[in-house]
Amino acid sequence: MKMRNLLLLAALALMPLVACNASGNENKAETAAEASATGNNLPLDLTFLKNMGVDVERIRDIEHKNENFDVADLNEDQIRKLLPMKAYMNADEFIQDHYIKGAKALAGGFTMLLYGIETGDDASNELLAIYDKDGKLTDYMQLGNYDAFIIGEADDEYTKGTAEATTTEITFPSPSEFVLDRTDKEGSWVREEEGGYSELTDLKWLVQTVKRYTVDNKGHMTLVEQKEVKREGNVPADDDSAFDDLYMLPMSTPDRIDRLNNAINDRIKKQGSEAYLEDMPYMVGMVAGECYAGNPEGMLMWIYKNRNTPNMIVEHLKQAFVYGWLDKSMLNQVIEEMEDTPAQDYVYDLTREWKSSDE
Repeated sequence: MKMRNLLLLAALALMPLVACNASGNENKAETAAEASATGNNLPLDLTFLKNMGVDVERIRDIEHKNENFDVADLNEDQIRKLLPMKAYMNADEFIQDHYIKGAKALAGGFTMLLYGIETGDDASNELLAIYDKDGKLTDYMQLGNYDAFIIGEADDEYTKGTAEATTTEITFPSPSEFVLDRTDKEGSWVREEEGGYSELTDLKWLVQTVKRYTVDNKGHMTLVEQKEVKREGNVPADDDSAFDDLYMLPMSTPDRIDRLNNAINDRIKKQGSEAYLEDMPYMVGMVAGECYAGNPEGMLMWIYKNRNTPNMIVEHLKQAFVYGWLDKSMLNQVIEEMEDTPAQDYVYDLTREWKSSDE
């Protein structure tokens, strides 16, 4: 549940996750075009993926979940075309395996793709992306721990212990909306004879959250409703939930940076500047880096427009470059392409001394 378990970059994969996203050739189910949906039976056109050389026959319906499913692996060129925001991140991001786990046709000729990104130790991140008829990315959002099994404690033989598990179901009530039903829980586990892990037993706690989104005629996603539908046991306090939610907002959310700035200010008021600077830079830096990668010029313009108002956004963005999460050469390119000359000059002076720690 914590933002610490979310990964902006592959290099930040620090936890021993075991996610349910292994690929295989056994027990193949129907492809996406053949699968049925609960409230969305639009025909799926993956021509733009075919034209890129993607093996679309391995892509199944996004609602279909099976432990032994195929995925469509992507090469670096395909990643750059499908996920252009990756170019603003550290080059190591492209070392990781990227693949398409599912697809869904949406109203207005848009297509949704569900991606998995390997982060090591059999773990992955997932994200949702929307494309228009020509295959142009119109929106995307991170999904955090979409399906994960996080070992917390284990005995010396690694046969039993405690773990946190996350499962997510996605449904489509209509062609222009979808629902993410996520359950987080913690309990005991034991290793099965086949080498896998059992379902969690002796649950300590469980939280189920449902989020509903709409997709408009520009291919932009909007979170319109979020509610907790179930809570059991002694659920640990989650002071970081506001930053979790910000990390997983759609890229197109117009006030995302304002929300981040407000969350930072609220946290500083709650714990004080000194404690905040000691505890929060890593987490908030991830959110700031995600906001920047989704809309680099938008963040730089926000910084310029708020230059006379004290805020921590600049410091967090700077650290994202210092730590090497973001590519400084791409920052210079973004600045060169800015059309607002005063803003361009201001941001250039502000960032020209920013360097990663390994330079």
